[in-house]
Amino acid sequence: MATDIRDGRIGELVRQNSDHVVLRSPDGGSEWACPFEDHRIATVRELKAAGLWEWR
Repeated sequence: MATDIRDGRIGELVRQNSDHVVLRSPDGGSEWACPFEDHRIATVRELKAAGLWEWR
């Protein structure tokens, strides 16, 4: 999972090229483009806040 640092949205990385990535909402919703330099790996805290973290 990745975080779009422009607005804090979390998404699954769908595809990428040299200047942007395409992220998809974790619920399978819409995709959006994000400049490559404006995304990063989502933190555990962000995943927990989004209900996407389950400790096993």
